[in-house]
Amino acid sequence: MSTVTITFNDNYLHLSDMRYSVFDLSSSNANHTRRCIDGKITGSGKCVGYCTFYEHEGFLTRQLRQEHDCLKKGCRYYVNRK
Repeated sequence: MSTVTITFNDNYLHLSDMRYSVFDLSSSNANHTRRCIDGKITGSGKCVGYCTFYEHEGFLTRQLRQEHDCLKKGCRYYVNRK
């Protein structure tokens, strides 16, 4: 059995820890803005998920999620906000 570990804000996260709330709370941004996978900054309320893929790691809005087709593809890097 293999374990996937990623680094986020100098913390190590294991695959079993990958809940949206972990990324949201660890973003350490007091003004409630988040960096999306396209590099743009948006309000935390507009984010619907988080992508852990190293090439474009970050939060996703509905539009970004639709553009990348995360849900339809069943992307393993996508962490849904619940």
